[in-house]
Amino acid sequence: MRSEISKNVSLFEALFRILCLSFQLMGYITRLYFKDLTNLSDARFAAAADAEFVGFSFDPASSNYVTPSSMMEMRGWLSGPKIVGNFNLIAPDDLNREIDNYELEAVELDFALYAGYARSVHAETILRLKLSALDQAGLRHFDGVYLLVHADEIFPNWTLTRANRQVLELLKSACAHNRCIIDIPADAEQLREMVNTLEPYAVCLYGGQEQRPGIKEFTDMQEKLEALEA
Repeated sequence: MRSEISKNVSLFEALFRILCLSFQLMGYITRLYFKDLTNLSDARFAAAADAEFVGFSFDPASSNYVTPSSMMEMRGWLSGPKIVGNFNLIAPDDLNREIDNYELEAVELDFALYAGYARSVHAETILRLKLSALDQAGLRHFDGVYLLVHADEIFPNWTLTRANRQVLELLKSACAHNRCIIDIPADAEQLREMVNTLEPYAVCLYGGQEQRPGIKEFTDMQEKLEALEA
C-alpha cells in the first residue's frame, strides 16, 4: 500500500512539473484570481499558472473554510501570487489583527460593510459586490483597491448576465473605471468571450476537492486557462 501511495505521489509530481513548464510558455488575456482554495494541489497549480492572487476563506461558516494554520502551511509552498484572506463579518480591529498575524497581502471583504473604510485596512482591499446591486452601489467614490463583482441569484451566470443590456453596460463601465475582478460562472468558451467583452482586471477561478491527498484532476482548470491564452 505504501509503495502504491509513493507511486501515485511521484506520478503527480511528474505531471505537476510538466504543467509548470507548459504554463511558463503561456500568457493570458487577463489576470487570474484562484479563489477559496482548500488544498495544496490547487494552490501549487495556481502558483504555476502565474496567478495574480491566491485566496483562502477565513469565514468559518463557509464550506471552503481553511484554518489559518493550514493556510500558512500551504503558503509555505507558494511563491509569486498575492495571498488573499476572504472574510465575511469581522470588526476592523480584528481584521487588521488577522492581516498582521498572517501577513496577508490582500483581503476580500463585503462592499456594503467596508466601502468608505477601505483605507483603514492594513492590506490591499478587494471589495465584493453582487451583480444585481451594481446599479445602486455608487462607485464614483470607490475607495477599495479592487472591485470584485460576483454572480448572484438574479444573475447566476454569464449567459443571463450578457442577455441583460443594462447590466452588461454597468459591468463594462465598472471595468473601465476600476480594477474590476469578475466572478461569474462561465464555461471555457464563455470565459474568453466574457473577458473580451468586459476587459476586466482579473477573473476568478475555483479549485475543487482532491481525489485523495496529493492527487487531483485539473482538466476543468486547464481548459479554462487554455481558453484565456493570449
